[in-house]
Amino acid sequence: MRDLLDSTNKVLSIKENKFGIYCDNLKLFEVNSELETYKYLELGGSQRATSATLMNESSSRSHAIFTI
Repeated sequence: MRDLLDSTNKVLSIKENKFGIYCDNLKLFEVNSELETYKYLELGGSQRATSATLMNESSSRSHAIFTI
């Protein structure tokens, strides 16, 4: 797992505690407008891995979670 908003590409691990499943060391950004929110959504989306498959020429090779 990796943080799509972190350019270091460090590998992250999924953890679990009594409150649920989480991931440590994710980048956090304070946003003050809808436009800033979309900026980070687009940045993360541009970092997703894609590759051609027999079914789809630009199939996503990742799942993304964007939390506001």
